[in-house]
Amino acid sequence: MAKGKSSNLYQLARMAKQRMKSNNYGCITGNVVSIKPRYSSYISGGIQQKAAVNPIINTYDEMMYKRVCDILNNDMIVNPISELIDRRVFNNLDLEAKQHYIYALNMKFKELKDRYYKEHMQQINSF
Repeated sequence: MAKGKSSNLYQLARMAKQRMKSNNYGCITGNVVSIKPRYSSYISGGIQQKAAVNPIINTYDEMMYKRVCDILNNDMIVNPISELIDRRVFNNLDLEAKQHYIYALNMKFKELKDRYYKEHMQQINSF
């Protein structure tokens, strides 16, 4: 009986390896298909939830973009990342989370800085 279970497991592993090699997950047959509806509902639920969050993220990005524009227009600011830090959030983080926060803020600043220069290229070229 143990041998039958191991051969069944071996067969499932071999089928999974074949699907990975061919990058084809539509050929799933047998008992595994019954798992599929759970995953599809999870994925569609995630997409619906993400769509509901997008307006908030876009508003936050636009607020951040306005702050980046102000920073780039002001030549006196030496460290723009320190100007963008939300101190209420930052002070409540541990060391590792602070590093991650600063890294993510730095990536967002670079992205918004590139956007700023693309949108204001005509103004820069006129000088």
